Amino acid sequence: RAVRAPRGPPASQAAAVAHGEAMWTLPMDALTGVASPSAQTVLDLRPGARVRLASGNAPLASEGARGTVIGRTRSGDFCIRVDPDDVEVEAGESAGNDAR
Repeated sequence: RAVRAPRGPPASQAAAVAHGEAMWTLPMDALTGVASPSAQTVLDLRPGARVRLASGNAPLASEGARGTVIGRTRSGDFCIRVDPDDVEVEAGESAGNDAR
């Protein structure tokens, strides 16, 4: 199942440094996700990169779900295939529907 992700880090993170079109260095602690001017974390959204969602989009994907970046849409949004074990399906819904 593919889930659309934002195009990149929020504009409010002015200290983010781009490394090409799918990698950024962010001023945050990788373990806690808390912004920190003394820490640096590399956000890699290149195809094949493994990611964990910092915020979810239930029922498609919950906070903390893991997945793999599979590419980008024509409009530039990142597509992430969420691991099947991390997808929550509500009663009466099919897990086979594409989330695009």
